[in-house]
Amino acid sequence: MVPSTAPQPSETHAGYELYYDPAVSGWQFRSPDAEPSRESYRSAFLARKAIDALGDEPTSGRASRRRS
Repeated sequence: MVPSTAPQPSETHAGYELYYDPAVSGWQFRSPDAEPSRESYRSAFLARKAIDALGDEPTSGRASRRRS
């Protein structure tokens, strides 16, 4: 398959801008007030899944633990 050189349209998903960045040969996303994502994705579908997973992550960096 020959890769397309035509520019890819950007879109909005769950409040994030999703766009193709030729510099990294992949899809990235960003919120309106933030830097682009550090990761790039092979397809818009995978980038949308990554955005959806952001809502599933806990807000703090620490996992909750039960004491016995």
